[in-house]
Amino acid sequence: MSAWVQVAFAVGGVVAGFPVTAAMAELPNRSGAGVSLAVARDHARAATVPRPRRRRAPVRTTNQGDPWEELLLWGVGVVVAVALYAVSAVAIAVTMFWVAVATLLHVDDIAREHALSIIPSMAPSTLRLLDELDLALRVRNPGVHYVRRSTFLGYRREGATGSSVGARSQIFLSVVPKRGLLQLVFVPPAPMPLPPQVEDIGERGHQGVGTHRCVVRTSDEQQAFMADFDTLIRP
Repeated sequence: MSAWVQVAFAVGGVVAGFPVTAAMAELPNRSGAGVSLAVARDHARAATVPRPRRRRAPVRTTNQGDPWEELLLWGVGVVVAVALYAVSAVAIAVTMFWVAVATLLHVDDIAREHALSIIPSMAPSTLRLLDELDLALRVRNPGVHYVRRSTFLGYRREGATGSSVGARSQIFLSVVPKRGLLQLVFVPPAPMPLPPQVEDIGERGHQGVGTHRCVVRTSDEQQAFMADFDTLIRP
């Protein structure tokens, strides 16, 4: 048993002696004579403790491009931006021009749109009848103005008005849309005989501006109304 213990101590001494020997090898005097204990300890730590490796700072490489290439890219970007702006500006200008022309000549669908805002479920035949009536009124009254109300569409001739009440008083024909017919409300010129299809509504509440009402359901009835009240329709 003592022999094995001696062998173990011998092996341990050899293992432990390697770093000590390495440390002693770096001393000024390998025998250790004339060297202080502090110097020997420092050399032993330096030899046995691994030294941390210093990381090298990454080398920054600068990639300087061709200045003419950058200038060319910048110029292309400017040209594309100007082209897009020009296309948009032209499109907006053309749209505004035709909107102004349509407003000036009343080439639009104001009557149809307003009628649908009042009666969304209007029959297609009634909408076509309204288009015919609107066209006939605009042809006979260049520059006619629309007076839009919540229950009817009024037609007013060109002229200055001081207030909405004045605009209402200048309405010569009111169109009250219904799903399958149009009610035309107006003040007939006097004196004139009234057709049987015209009824007096001056003494009762009604929609539109006027004292009499005529109901039209077909294109023939609409044309008959225009013929009977030509003096009313024309300025």
